[in-house]
Amino acid sequence: MNLKLASAIGLLVAALACTDISRSPVGEELLPEGVLDGELELVVVTDWDLAVDYPIFPSDRAEVDRLISAFEWSEAPGFESRPIVRFSLAAFDSLPAESVILSANLKLVFAPAPAVPVSFVVHRVTSEWDEAAADWDRRDLGLDWNTPGGDFDPDPVAEFTITAGEADSDSISVPLPTSLIEDWLSGVIANEGLLLVQQTAGSAVQFVSRGFAGNNLLGPRLEVETQLGDPGSPVELTVTRSAEDTFLPVDRDPFEAGGLAVGAGEPVSRAVFIPNFDQVPIDTAIVDVKFIVSIDQAQIPGDSLRFLANRVLSDFLGEKTILEPATATSILGLTTLSRDSLPVDSLVFQSNRLRELVRLWLREPETNQGFALTVLDEASGFGKVRLFDPSAAAELRPRLRLVVLPSSNP
Repeated sequence: MNLKLASAIGLLVAALACTDISRSPVGEELLPEGVLDGELELVVVTDWDLAVDYPIFPSDRAEVDRLISAFEWSEAPGFESRPIVRFSLAAFDSLPAESVILSANLKLVFAPAPAVPVSFVVHRVTSEWDEAAADWDRRDLGLDWNTPGGDFDPDPVAEFTITAGEADSDSISVPLPTSLIEDWLSGVIANEGLLLVQQTAGSAVQFVSRGFAGNNLLGPRLEVETQLGDPGSPVELTVTRSAEDTFLPVDRDPFEAGGLAVGAGEPVSRAVFIPNFDQVPIDTAIVDVKFIVSIDQAQIPGDSLRFLANRVLSDFLGEKTILEPATATSILGLTTLSRDSLPVDSLVFQSNRLRELVRLWLREPETNQGFALTVLDEASGFGKVRLFDPSAAAELRPRLRLVVLPSSNP
């Protein structure tokens, strides 16, 4: 994501003499009593102390119910992604020391079956990672992979192909070398799990994840057959559900570089705006407020995306920036961008809450920590818009349109 600090670009002020309701720019119901006898000003704030976009992960990222694999996916959202899974080996601690591993299999459930055969190569992951933070570029908060897309041993431990279109086939058992499990158990190599690299372009496969705090019985499983002691002893099957799993997506962004992005899916992209009111007199009476952002490009894979504006409660801290929880009474604006309605010039956010917040910021400038734009259902959908940033032409910049009573008026 590009972080762009806004340069000072001033205010555009247009005087509107309103003497009757028909000429009111906001409507009679929004105007205080007696305002129609005076003069209104339309003030466009296009000066931003901060206007940036940044990636963040949904809080329930480790709880999603699917692991998406794709390679040069030809349809929207058009990303490449790799499932990654790790198993706890604690269940093997109770086995006798003389136990011999006879077989090991990676069990994966998928739905639906792909339309064409899809092949995969399985690799051993070589770096630590965390399912709540890992993506294509990084393995944990503040820690990057050595190579984008995950660090793994180049020598594969398994290969498999999912057959196309068989309605009665919804899972696959992939044989793994027993030496891999033995080396994990002995500590010869660190157990950082497995990563799937899809070889077939143009298709996507959705595997069932561990989801739901690890309670999904259909999530990835490690099935190990072990002979206890001498050859005449019983054979035991140990089934271990995945301890962590997620998928590492890389966004095949069709948008040109620059601007500000707001999007859903993984990683989520949000934008924070901190307006500069230095040139607006503190005693200005605010009649109405609209926040307007012009759309450069839009990618709406589904029917629509809903965009939400809500208040920022902390200093800007990137992914750790604290936003006010979105409730019916707290949101600053909500708008829907429909796929059928494209192209649309801009997104407009307006509410009584936004107006009251701007009034507060003018009275108490130290409380102005800005507001954020997000996709309302950012964890469950895909799609994004790219907005013009404050370096664009004046008519395209993010802007707060204030309808005000000049301070000279009573």
